[in-house]
Amino acid sequence: MVRHTASIGSQKFTLALLLLVNAVFCLTESQIENFRRDGYLYVPRFFEVSDTAFRDLLLAKAELIRQQQQKSATDGSFFSVIETGMVFGNSDQTCDAEEQSVNNVRQAFRDIALRSSLVEASAQLMEIDRETETMRLLRCVCRKERGKSLSDIAKICECSFPLFVFSCHRDVFLVKPVQTETYCDWHVDDLSFWPQSFVSSRSNSHRDGVYLSSGINVWLGMDDMPIERGGSMAVARGSHMAQWRFDAHRAIGQDRTIDTNLTKDGLAEYLTTVAVTNSTCGISKSDPLTREKIEESKVTFDIHKGDVIFADRELFHRTIATTEEGRQQYLAENVQSLSRYSIRYVAGSSRLPLGFSLEPSIVTNSANSGRALDDVVESDSDMWCPEVWPDLPEDIDSVLEEMGRTRLAEAKAMVATTIQEFSAILKKMKTQS
Repeated sequence: MVRHTASIGSQKFTLALLLLVNAVFCLTESQIENFRRDGYLYVPRFFEVSDTAFRDLLLAKAELIRQQQQKSATDGSFFSVIETGMVFGNSDQTCDAEEQSVNNVRQAFRDIALRSSLVEASAQLMEIDRETETMRLLRCVCRKERGKSLSDIAKICECSFPLFVFSCHRDVFLVKPVQTETYCDWHVDDLSFWPQSFVSSRSNSHRDGVYLSSGINVWLGMDDMPIERGGSMAVARGSHMAQWRFDAHRAIGQDRTIDTNLTKDGLAEYLTTVAVTNSTCGISKSDPLTREKIEESKVTFDIHKGDVIFADRELFHRTIATTEEGRQQYLAENVQSLSRYSIRYVAGSSRLPLGFSLEPSIVTNSANSGRALDDVVESDSDMWCPEVWPDLPEDIDSVLEEMGRTRLAEAKAMVATTIQEFSAILKKMKTQS
């Protein structure tokens, strides 16, 4: 097992030098190589607590937790607060007194997900090919042409590179009470949590023998989570390309070699049969031997506020439960919960899954099933998956605010109705089995 601590020394100095104007951020070649090999990249202090954007995010976190405390208590799930689509405007009806608070919260998350250096760093990790001009272009950005647009830099450096649309596909704010003993075991996010086709254009693909990531999961720590106390996340080094990954996929009920295309009834049948023994978080019961193999490659982290883990979409990971001693230490410091913000970035050529889904863009328009994200935006005219790289649309804030008030509100209502219908089918199948 590998343990990453926060003693960053020269690495922090190097990263500070690479953070240039206009949020042009360049990872080193060794960092990109390590990501390709290991499937993750840990960057301590990616954000300093003193950074304005991150400080605003911490204030937004506190406000969301305050709002949650006024509502019902935890329902026994792994996390007590699960807020998705933080970059969108609020779809719930709020009184005037609360409106500004809601807007501040949403803007704080939006600035981190859409405007911070997380975008540029993730784009670089997804374009890992030393034999193309892509890497050269990024070096040109770092060395020569600060402050210019990417299109101008391409002309100056005489570089050619694929300008794919890089989308913020899904973002989730998660809060875990320190006294919660449940956790999700080794897994790769399923279609409900990461609605991207298993055989999307970049999944398990290579260019000139170099592995191409099909997506990046940014895990941003919003609280200090020391290794000895638990409460953060572990990753399985190299699991995105490990030979045993196919056995592990089957153990968690995923066949990632095919394009899943289940109907509503088909999914219900799956949940009442296969998923009973092969659930996303249940590998310890379904295949304990493979779990042992994954555990051998476990990497843990000494998380501080502002630390970031960039993980490949295919990387196995799991929650780390807080230890008994850790719970006592957290509570002694009046730390009731541990927060993290997860952002998923994918290429615009990535496709939505086929078949029945609760993904808002599919629920509101079934024709989006199986479509590439670029095509969804072009044909549907809705910004379900906002473009964030290479350029962020100037009107992105107003568009996402309007999306939250209208289309997202509509989607939530349709999803609620769909869940009721699906629950009835599920109940009937369970009764018949």
